[in-house]
Amino acid sequence: MNNLTLLWGTLIPMEVGKDVVLLPYYLGKILNFQTNIVCEFTDGVETFLIQENDVNNEINFINRNMGNSRWSIFCSHIYYLLTNAKKIDLLMCFHWTLSSAMKIILYKSLNHKGKVYLKLDSNLGKEFSIGRKPIISFIRKCIYTQIVKLSNVISCETSQTYKNLCLNSLLGDNLAKKLILVPNGFDENKLNSYNITERLFSSKENLIITVGRLGSLPKNTNMILKALEKVDLKSWKFCLIGPIEKEFQQEIDLFYKKNPTKKHDVIFIGNIIEKKDLWEWYNRAKVFVFTSRWESYGLVLNEAKRFRNYLLSTDVGAFKDLYENGKYGRIVNQDDAEDLTNILQEIVNGDIDINVYGDEFSPTSLSYIQQVKKILPFLN
Repeated sequence: MNNLTLLWGTLIPMEVGKDVVLLPYYLGKILNFQTNIVCEFTDGVETFLIQENDVNNEINFINRNMGNSRWSIFCSHIYYLLTNAKKIDLLMCFHWTLSSAMKIILYKSLNHKGKVYLKLDSNLGKEFSIGRKPIISFIRKCIYTQIVKLSNVISCETSQTYKNLCLNSLLGDNLAKKLILVPNGFDENKLNSYNITERLFSSKENLIITVGRLGSLPKNTNMILKALEKVDLKSWKFCLIGPIEKEFQQEIDLFYKKNPTKKHDVIFIGNIIEKKDLWEWYNRAKVFVFTSRWESYGLVLNEAKRFRNYLLSTDVGAFKDLYENGKYGRIVNQDDAEDLTNILQEIVNGDIDINVYGDEFSPTSLSYIQQVKKILPFLN
């Protein structure tokens, strides 16, 4: 059987249900390849994999002691390639980095017939800058050109990144010919295994949710609390789901002290580990709020759209692709609690039509199976 191998570093439990594992899983499945992921398990991964039967049974996780530094992980990957490159039919790497470049160059020098798939997980293509110092710029240009030459396919996750890179003056047509837009997907097989009865709008609750690391700098949960201070929720509830940063607890306590009447309407649910339980919250909710300061993609936005949530988000990650010019949501100004207050109040008052998912919406269009099919023509 042909072999697909992803070189990864330390694998944490939450990544098992994300693109790091699911993209090679579905790509290997559709190619009928044996999928290997070379990584080092952190605490809890093995326990988590037991719950993920399909993934655990179909992926060969090669758990190696790699150490904690980027250098030690890089060296571990190099050693693995030196001893296994000829057995790998398709090498997969993440991120446009010097490390990825060196691994791709080594792999292709040891296995001329092997193919390479590079997933960028890019921040609008900013990492493609070659800098201003002449010597560094020259070296980077040579390396970048070589990565494009040796890769069969390179994918990015958002349309804005795709546009930026297609206009890249350094790599030009050479990059454009191999670059494709492959948004992060939704695990449709997992959803089917849960037998969740999906709710249409009429059976959903007057419920607004957010999901993430509450109180962390990128998630900007403070903006939500500031907005909610001024929103009359009436018959609605706002639930915040996710682990809470320790230092953020005092902000929560202060919010309830200032707004004691909101204790039963603004609710911190805590972290939900079981995916089925988490998806049931999306299934119940009508509205999803996302106030991040930055995101490379924002996978929770995918989940929210899959369950037909009206999307309110700052302009980060894949939001503009997912909300489709206002068809499925509204943009919230960055760090603007007042803007969020006004939009939420309009929703509660019924001034915004949030029943926007008609018959033309196909939830399965977000699935990983649909996304990985875009890669196949480049690998034939």
